[in-house]
Formats: sequence, C-alpha cells, structure tokens
Amino acid sequence: MALEATVGFAPPRRRNTAAVAGETAILWTGPARWMVIEREIRGLATSIAEQIAPDIAAVTDLSHARTAIRIEGHAVRTLLSKLATLDFDPAGFPAGAAAQTLMGQIGLLLHCRAVASFDLFVYRGFAVAAWETILDAALEFGCRVD
Repeated sequence: MALEATVGFAPPRRRNTAAVAGETAILWTGPARWMVIEREIRGLATSIAEQIAPDIAAVTDLSHARTAIRIEGHAVRTLLSKLATLDFDPAGFPAGAAAQTLMGQIGLLLHCRAVASFDLFVYRGFAVAAWETILDAALEFGCRVD
C-alpha cells in the first residue's frame, strides 16, 4: 500500500482506531479513509500522491484545515463528557481510539493518545470558539494552560 510505504507503517484497519509511530498518527475516519497527522517536515501529501494513481485514490492536503488542541489531566474524560456525546469511559474509548463527533455545533476529530491525554482536531475557522468552550468547561477542574 502506498500510504504504508510512504509513512513507514500501516494505517488502522478497524473503525475508530489510530496507528501511531513516533510523532506521526494515522486516524481512521471512514472505510478506506484516513487522516495522517504529523508535523510539516517532509511534504507528505505530495509524497503519497506520487505513489498513488489518481484512479485508485485521492490525496488531499489538509495541512492548514484544522487546529490541534491537546487536553491532558486526571479529569479529561469527565471534561470531554460535558462537551460531546461519546462514551469516554476507558473501556469504551481506550488509548488508541479515534472518533468524529460534535462539540455543540463544532465538528471535531478526537484521538485518545493515552488514558488521560486527548488530541482534538477542530476546523480552523472554529478553533477559537472550540478553545473558549473547552476552557470554560475546564475551569471547574482547575484548568491550567501550558
């Protein structure tokens, strides 16, 4: 598979999961659909597109389409339960899980990095509203911004 050859590891095959190696993550977003997350260091979209015939798959560079927000801490699952309608219990949303949902009217892609660590990928135009919503909901937990 061209994605695996270019990125260096296989994408997840099961729904709502992620594959991670180092700082690169591949999140399952639908059947035969993935979002590759990594720092902008190697022109990944171009490299993948060069390996895949256009009649086989489409590669879209979304480098600047979303803002990443990392939330960590002992109350992160309770906080996220206030904001989205997913089951954030570790049994239902373990480390390595990924899912798309809504936070109010804001669409987001969630990736559970560890038991108490989540990355949220929000469309750039909604990033400030999402940040303010998260910050407001986190105040009761003693939120600290690093």
